Amino acid sequence: MKIFRFFSIIVLSLLFYSCYSQLNENLFIRLNQVGFLPDDYKTAIILSKTPFEEKFFRIKNAENDEEVFIESLNKLPYKLNSEIKYSALIDFSALKSKGEYFIEYQNMKSYPFLIDDSLYNPIRDSLSLFFKVQRCGPTNPLMHKVCHLQDATKVIGYSDSSAIDLTGGWHDTGDYIKFVYTTAFTTYMLIFSYEFDPDKFSFDLDNDSVPDILQEAKVGLDFLLRCNFSEEAFITQVQDDRDHKVGWRMPENDTLTFDRPAFVKMNKSQIGIYSAALAIASRIWKQRFFDNTFADKCLTTSEKIFRLRNKISDYKDDEKYYNQNEFNSKLALGALEIFKSKDDKNYLSIALDYGKNMTENNWWSWGDFNALVFYKLAEFDN
Repeated sequence: MKIFRFFSIIVLSLLFYSCYSQLNENLFIRLNQVGFLPDDYKTAIILSKTPFEEKFFRIKNAENDEEVFIESLNKLPYKLNSEIKYSALIDFSALKSKGEYFIEYQNMKSYPFLIDDSLYNPIRDSLSLFFKVQRCGPTNPLMHKVCHLQDATKVIGYSDSSAIDLTGGWHDTGDYIKFVYTTAFTTYMLIFSYEFDPDKFSFDLDNDSVPDILQEAKVGLDFLLRCNFSEEAFITQVQDDRDHKVGWRMPENDTLTFDRPAFVKMNKSQIGIYSAALAIASRIWKQRFFDNTFADKCLTTSEKIFRLRNKISDYKDDEKYYNQNEFNSKLALGALEIFKSKDDKNYLSIALDYGKNMTENNWWSWGDFNALVFYKLAEFDN
């Protein structure tokens, strides 16, 4: 699967596109602009349209221009695109002194960055609080009142159009529509982060003995479980484009509160990420909270929905929002998480088969996270 080459391309792309250009149009220095903890592995990428001329890079104190570190470049055999053909990795992990610095190479200066012990605290806290602002329904939201308690007033695309309980979850970006796909992806990433490094992600700002990241994930999980209202279908969206035409308003003052339909549509990408989110949740809730009842409910639902993948045509994604062009990565992730929670090697075989159909890509987003799936499959694929 060419894991290592793929990850290098991913890193180059993310570092290039996530930062705006500097004045030099031929040379670009890309690094974590938030900064680094003193004992962090500290690296940056230098990208260039022309061959590198100097062997060494320097790091200087931003306050007085004093040189504090010098080391040679590690040239990489990768190019970003047809214009930017040269790349190099620089490593300054040995620099541990707190302060504000910048990187200098061939008379080009990077943006300043910090080395400090508490860089990420305000970012972590802000992100955690932002999720609470996005909460919908009776979920103890922040900066607005409880809202949309009538979700959903009817179901479209199913034989029984009666109202069902679809309260909870998170509002989408800048509006009050709720999507299963992005809810499942967000929920999955929250739980994945905790499982990846439970020590780092066990912060508990409200002191209720529950890691905040898992407390927030539970908001997503509860909504996802409500969306599974039928044995052979699930809700993929609550509310439609009319939400965009009403104008700015607080969620509790939404004039469409009593007219928020739900839609039954299903594609393989939705099935994959939905199953993955519930399967990884079953594992964590059993291990961390000893809640076997909730864990079993998540795993049973995950398997049930995953089995529906064979009843759907190979690919049809006519979603207006969050449209995607492939499903293999999502189904591979879903199968793999079920395997890890159930230890059923049949699911591992399914995951690896879908993995063989995955392609490399040079971006990461809600729809393109092949890098993550390759990383997880690599543990089991020799």
